Amino acid sequence: MSKVIVVYESLLGNTRSVAEKITEGAKQVPGADVEITTVKKLRLNDLEKYDKILIGFSTHMGHPTRDTRQTGG
Repeated sequence: MSKVIVVYESLLGNTRSVAEKITEGAKQVPGADVEITTVKKLRLNDLEKYDKILIGFSTHMGHPTRDTRQTGG
């Protein structure tokens, strides 16, 4: 079994929509245990329990948003 987490941050809902679609698809893979969470809810110490980590976030003027940059769990 492979533990997967999809982490996202979305300002207008577009990144959230993509993250949800990726999660739906990943759950179809036999043996995949998939979770989804936001950047704000993420605790960095928890990442070590996952085999795969997918991260998506919004950008503004070519840079990650403040919430994404400030994540420290």
